[in-house]
Amino acid sequence: KLQFLYFIGKGHMAKFIKSSRRPGVAEAGRIRQTFKHYDEDTDGGISKSEFIKMLSALGIRLSEEDSMALFTEMDLDKSGKIETGEFLDHYYTLLSLAELEEAKVMQELTSTTTFTRSEIEAMHTNFKRISKMQCDDGIIDKQEFKLMMLNGNVASWDSFLLDGLFRMFDTDKSGGITFEEFVKNLSIYHNKVSSGGDEKEMLIFQIYDVDGDNLISEGDIANVLVDCFNSNHLFVDKKYVDEIVKATFDSIEGGKVCLITWLY
Repeated sequence: KLQFLYFIGKGHMAKFIKSSRRPGVAEAGRIRQTFKHYDEDTDGGISKSEFIKMLSALGIRLSEEDSMALFTEMDLDKSGKIETGEFLDHYYTLLSLAELEEAKVMQELTSTTTFTRSEIEAMHTNFKRISKMQCDDGIIDKQEFKLMMLNGNVASWDSFLLDGLFRMFDTDKSGGITFEEFVKNLSIYHNKVSSGGDEKEMLIFQIYDVDGDNLISEGDIANVLVDCFNSNHLFVDKKYVDEIVKATFDSIEGGKVCLITWLY
């Protein structure tokens, strides 16, 4: 059966030809590693919930109903899970779907940012290179992001900056950065957004909110200071770090900074 229904967004159905491309020996090994990445509970199959997360990570935007219809088509033996052979059989089809979505996203980014089409295409090429450093799954995971930053001469011990920037780019907190998140956050950071607003300040807030509780606390700033000192080869006793932080927060009501306080 070469054809199955591919759903391009909610409520829009289109025929899609299953990719005839099949992996070679070397590719199959790499694809099996990708399969393991999405088989989170390591039970040998991608469950329905894991499948939904996988589609989201690949940027394939479907309703739950449409996602399950696609799952059913791929689950050839009707076991309730996508097993390794089924994943291999449909891998390039999934990549084709992801590429179609990427084309739509690129068009959207052209209208919602002031990046030119050629700039977005160049970022896409760079994104694809980075996203396959550890696992060729169409997203930049935390390890790949750190490798990218280290290649850009960010110190390996500067975990505050690395972790904070990853949180900033991973808008939906899925644990991976999609191409859309990648470009949108770059557009905000470099003032390339078509509409104005507080987006840049909100992004930077996430860097300092180390524990991700939507508040900047004394503990968050202490972690920031320690990393800043380390990155400059300055080793300051914790006692002095605590004194600096306490003096900073003495005048802050409640001892924590919320997003509203940060913005205004």
